[in-house]
Amino acid sequence: MQKLTGISDGKFRGKVAVIIGGTSAIGLATAKMLLDGGARVLVTGRSQAGPNSAQKELGKDAIVVSSDARSLPGNAAYGAAKASVRSFARTLAAELLPREIRVNAVTPGPIDTPIIGKVFTGKGEAAQIREKMIGMVPMKRWGTSEEIAKAVLFLAFDATFTTGAEFPVDGGWSQL
Repeated sequence: MQKLTGISDGKFRGKVAVIIGGTSAIGLATAKMLLDGGARVLVTGRSQAGPNSAQKELGKDAIVVSSDARSLPGNAAYGAAKASVRSFARTLAAELLPREIRVNAVTPGPIDTPIIGKVFTGKGEAAQIREKMIGMVPMKRWGTSEEIAKAVLFLAFDATFTTGAEFPVDGGWSQL
């Protein structure tokens, strides 16, 4: 497993994280950073190939299981989940506050992951979408999985007086 820069060993010792959909891209990068910092990490993924690959990449210190959180066919469950993240974070933060558990949400913008190639499979379709989205992002580039992982870790461990917040990490897309 490759160590990522900026994470000191032991910073997250004694912490436990569960990453649903963490066998690739953003979730996998976050899991790596947490492990590098000493956290215990459980990662889930839908296909059997994803968890197998992630387990090899994360090593023996991670728990990686196959799990499919979807129950609605098609994209309805996915779309509804994305749209409700803000409300869910606020409600769950209020419910868990008495247990001293903080809940925050990171909302990524266009992130350079394999999903675009999976969704847009037509000839040149993915490239066209990528270019169009770059034009819409004020920073004029796609973000990386590692940038999202750093935002997650900031909210989880450094922003200790923050709960119920939504943190957009989108190159200024939703803010400018």
